[in-house]
Formats: sequence, C-alpha cells, structure tokens
Amino acid sequence: MQRGGLTIRETTPADAEAVSALCAALAVYEGGPTPNFPPDRFRTEGFGANPAFGGFIAERDGLPVGYALHHPDYDTDRMERSVFLADLYVEKAARGLGLGRDLMAAVARAGSRYGARMMFWGVLPRNAPGRAFYKAVGGIEHPETLWCGPDAKGFAALAATPAPDAVRFDRATLADAPALARLMEALQRDQAREPHPETLLRLRRDGFGDPAFFTAMLARLGSKADPVAYALHWPTYDTEDGQRGILLSDIYVAPEARGRGIATALLGTLAREIDAAGGGFIGWPVFVDNDAARRYYRRFAVEDPDTLYCTLEGEAFGRLLAAAS
Repeated sequence: MQRGGLTIRETTPADAEAVSALCAALAVYEGGPTPNFPPDRFRTEGFGANPAFGGFIAERDGLPVGYALHHPDYDTDRMERSVFLADLYVEKAARGLGLGRDLMAAVARAGSRYGARMMFWGVLPRNAPGRAFYKAVGGIEHPETLWCGPDAKGFAALAATPAPDAVRFDRATLADAPALARLMEALQRDQAREPHPETLLRLRRDGFGDPAFFTAMLARLGSKADPVAYALHWPTYDTEDGQRGILLSDIYVAPEARGRGIATALLGTLAREIDAAGGGFIGWPVFVDNDAARRYYRRFAVEDPDTLYCTLEGEAFGRLLAAAS
C-alpha cells in the first residue's frame, strides 16, 4: 500500500530494531512499563515455522514511523473467524496522515485471507486520542466486558492444580464435535443468549479444519464417552511481557458435574500446556454482570480495569477492507 511517500508493508526480520523501538515508544505513550520485546524476540517469535504474530510497518519517505501486530482470533458468540489487533502505534510527527487507518486496513486484509469478518483489540480508557480514532473508523467499545487473567502467582497455582479423581482430560477431536456443540449451546442458554443456529457446522469447519482457529480441552467422568465440560481457547501474544499465551474464550461445566473442581483443573491443564511450550499467561473476557463467574475467577485471577474491549465488524470492517484495496 503506497501513497505520496507513505508506505504500508509487511514486516520482515530486518525490521526487528525498528519494531522494537516503536513498541517501546508505544509503552511510553501509554504510560506503561518498558516492554520485554527486544529485536531478537521479534525475530524469533514473529517468523519461522510457528510465528506468534504477523506485522505491518508504516514508512514515511522510507523511514519507519508506525507499526501494527496481529494474529488470528475467533468469536464463539457469532461463530466467526476474526483477527486480533495486538499493537497499533504511529509516531506523533506522522499522525494525521491516515497511517493508523492504513495499518488497520492492512490488518483487516490479512485477516480476510483466512476468512476473518471482524476485528478485536483493547484500548486504555485514558487514551482519549486512541479511543476517538478507533470510533472514527467504526470501532465499538464494550464496557460490559472485562479482561481477566492470573498474575504470576495465580498462574503457578493453576499449573499446580491436579485433576480430580475419576476425571480425565483430552483434546477434542472431530468425533467430539456434536457433544461439544451441545455444551457450547448450553453455555449460551445459561447466559440468556440464543445459541448460533449453525454452531455444529461452524464448529466442525473452524475448530477441526486446516488451519484450526481454536482448540477445545474436554473433561469426561470415569469411563463415560461424552464430555461434561470444556475450555475453548487459541494462542495469543503480549509484547509487554514478550510472551506467548492462551486466550480463553469459553469455559463451561454441565450442571451434573459441578462442585468437583473440574473448571479449575481445566484451567490448570491449559496453564501447564502453555508453560511447557515456553509461554506464560492465560487471559479471558468476562461480562461485568456475571457476578458468579467473577467471584469464581477472583480465587486465582485479577481483573484488568485498564483495558476496554473493542470490536470492528459488519460494514465498518468492509470499509477497511475496501481501503486496503
């Protein structure tokens, strides 16, 4: 994407120093800690056989002035593929030229290649210019949703959680799709929402295809074949900590299996998996009015009041795709 000395292009390993410096500038702008995202980490995590993210860099007259990082995401309410905007930053001297919108358009186009029809990201409530920009391109804030996740102590406690007696955990396979769809629909009804009419169809397509956009960990009681609980998740990345992690979308235990510690053991299984893979965190959204879930999560997790959950979808997402063209 080029116009009048402005260029948006995909990042390469040669951009490591520039992206690392821009990421540090973003942290200063937001008043946060210095990110653990040196150039070698960008090269290691962003390229190779299993990249944690993709990226775009914005240049003005050949000099880097902005960047965006992204990776695949999913929405289990809409059963839609999406793209997660992990970082977005444009230097002050280059603002007002449309580069932020151009970077978001490039991310939308990257997501559309694997069928994404919406975009997610987080923004700090105190970042008034950022919030105004996102609203101008059609972004919607969701104050009804909070981000949660364990701190280092909570993560270690989860990872040490043993499986309850007579409960076994395994990854869902295509053969488990009908049972998993029933659990997903039960979760929607528990939250007073209507399940998606194509839950099973899209579950099979997006969870067990190539590529798979999410993974489900199942819990079964004794020798019973059908699962009684599940945790649905996919990989994510955080440049502040310079770590891979897991974004947990759904966790649900059927009423007949509650009170056995299955939900916590499911989270513990995920914590051990991401720890073994070299990652170090789990995060998830929770509705502000879901008092029962928030009380449960507080046993081992903390809420993040400093992040507003945002989406871009429908016509607004289509306009960004058109801009990328």
